[in-house]
Amino acid sequence: MNRPPVKNILITCAGGSGPLYLAKQLKKKGYHVYLADGSSESIARFLGFPFALIPFGASPRYLPAIKALIHRWNIQCIVPGADEELLAIAKLCAENPKVHAVLPRQDFIAACLNKKDLMKRLAKLSISSLLSFSTRQSVVYPAAVKPVYGRGSRGFHVVESSRQLAGYLALYDKKFSELVVQPYIAGDEYTVSVIVNNKNQLLATVS
Repeated sequence: MNRPPVKNILITCAGGSGPLYLAKQLKKKGYHVYLADGSSESIARFLGFPFALIPFGASPRYLPAIKALIHRWNIQCIVPGADEELLAIAKLCAENPKVHAVLPRQDFIAACLNKKDLMKRLAKLSISSLLSFSTRQSVVYPAAVKPVYGRGSRGFHVVESSRQLAGYLALYDKKFSELVVQPYIAGDEYTVSVIVNNKNQLLATVS
C-alpha cells in the first residue's frame, strides 16, 4: 500500500539553531512546519511558524501533549530534538504507523541513553575500552564524572580526589551507581555525528 506523502512536520525542542534552520529549509521546500518547545521563552514562538508550548520530554504529560498536536495539526512526521523525547516518540510511532519520526530504532535509543551500558557494549565490540570504575574505592584520580542518564555537559565534572567525588554525590544527590566515573583523559574533544537514513545509507558525517 502506498503511503501518502509527508507534508505536515512537527519539530520539537525547537528553540535551538539547528531545529530552526531545519524548519526554514523545510518550509522553502513546501512542507508545512509546526514547532513545539518546553520553554515559554523559546525564540521559536516568534518566527511565524505555528507554535505550541508543551511539557518537557521527561514529563508524563509530554506524550498526551504530542498526541493532541498530531490530532490538531494532522502531523505526519515528528523530528524530536531532545534525548528525553526519543523513547516516547518511538513508542508513539510503533502504536500509530501513520506517524513517522526521524530517530533510530527503539532498541538502539535505549542502549545509547544509558551511558554505562553503552560503554560496556562498545568495549565488547572493541570500539572503546574506557570503562567506568565499578566502585568508589577503585576510582583512580583525576576522574571524569557524569550521570548515567543525561545529555550535553549537564552534571559533568572532573574530580581530583575521593573528597571531591563525595562532594559531587552530595551536590547532585546521587548514588555512585547512578554515575559514569571514568579515567580522565586530558586533551581536545571532538564530536562526530554520523547521519544514516532508514535504508542504512550514509548521508553525511559531521564533526
